[in-house]
Amino acid sequence: MEVQQLELDLWQSLETASRFPETADLRSLCDALEQTLLDQSLAEQLAVAGNVLVQLSEVHAARADLLISRWERRHNPTEPVVNLEECVDLFVQSLSLDVTGLFEEPEPVRYPTNRKKKSFAQVDGSIVGEVDKEALLNWVDQMAAEQPLDEVQIAEQIWDLAHGGKC
Repeated sequence: MEVQQLELDLWQSLETASRFPETADLRSLCDALEQTLLDQSLAEQLAVAGNVLVQLSEVHAARADLLISRWERRHNPTEPVVNLEECVDLFVQSLSLDVTGLFEEPEPVRYPTNRKKKSFAQVDGSIVGEVDKEALLNWVDQMAAEQPLDEVQIAEQIWDLAHGGKC
């Protein structure tokens, strides 16, 4: 009678494990199988053990499938899938950008109208050409000695020279 009771508990435990594979204790099911097989003949042990091992492997496979599917749901970057048909107006459907202004030719730079163009050939009776550095420095010293200028007058002369007149 005890053997039948153990077998009955084993089959009930296997049925419960099949329904809830994530909570099944496979180690205790194997222990229950060993207890069931103790007092049986070899042919009965092989038949019962074969059936139990098939069910245990199915429980183990179901448990693995559950664990993998949970992991995929947690780490799947496409989830959650949202139905956007009701909120289509919240999203931009198209976007255009006019970049023609970025590729237009730049406008020419306009210089002041009072600026005079000087020719390089002859200016006020003098000929433009290379001048020795020491001769130029002597001439500057001579001009400074004849007519001492303050900083404002020097700045005005530089401005006149660069722009052909006052602005």
